[in-house]
Amino acid sequence: MKKLTLTITIAAVLTAVFLALAFPVSAQEQEEVTFTLDMCYSPEGWAFGTFTAEGAVTGSGVTYDEFEKPSGTMRGVKWLGVGTDDMIIMKFNARVIPVSHKEEQWIGHFVIDSGTGAYEGLNGQGTIDLRLREKRCKYEGAVFPFSLDGTYSGVVQ
Repeated sequence: MKKLTLTITIAAVLTAVFLALAFPVSAQEQEEVTFTLDMCYSPEGWAFGTFTAEGAVTGSGVTYDEFEKPSGTMRGVKWLGVGTDDMIIMKFNARVIPVSHKEEQWIGHFVIDSGTGAYEGLNGQGTIDLRLREKRCKYEGAVFPFSLDGTYSGVVQ
């Protein structure tokens, strides 16, 4: 009888260990997020402006991009800052599609590379849909020849 009880106990413990390894309790669900951007663009390889976030990340703040724009494409890094300590850092790449002689559409992908403060450990990915227009843009008193606006939409966890 003691041998049967010991065998059942060992089997129960091994089953519990197997289930714990196969189905982690702390798995996070992916949640949708959209970042809406309103930026001034500089042909020298940077853009600066504001954003609002909806979904899994909420709030608004400043955004800054540094990028390269080889023929027909663009790639770079985006910083989204909320307050002084909370920041999301993304890497992005896109295809540049001419719409007219004064407008381009940028379609591509982003990956959240890292975060600080409230966004430490955040990761995610999604799509980019931006419009670059030859239109005067003012930000903090400076005037730029182009505006850049659109969305970064995806999922985070």
